Amino acid sequence: MVEEGAWGIRSGVRLICSRSLIKKLLSDYSEEEFMAALNWFWNEDVSEDEENEFVDRFNELVEHPAKSDLIFFPETNREDSPLGVVNEIKRWYREQGKICFRE
Repeated sequence: MVEEGAWGIRSGVRLICSRSLIKKLLSDYSEEEFMAALNWFWNEDVSEDEENEFVDRFNELVEHPAKSDLIFFPETNREDSPLGVVNEIKRWYREQGKICFRE
């Protein structure tokens, strides 16, 4: 049995589920779910289609003005890792007074 992972990405087969099954807001995800999705993207040999799907989904979910540049072009003063991306997103949401991840 294949378990559905973060963002509807099935672990092991790297399959993106139908958009109708995917959560709509960043705040619908726990920090752990979001981190799992970033780790999958960061550490797997993803196809171009998977990369495009992931980046499109990331850009839909994350309100941070840098969008996917957080992944591909990190600021020099920030850790270049999934944790660095998550920490920057949390910092920005906190400064905006917005809810970031589900508690």
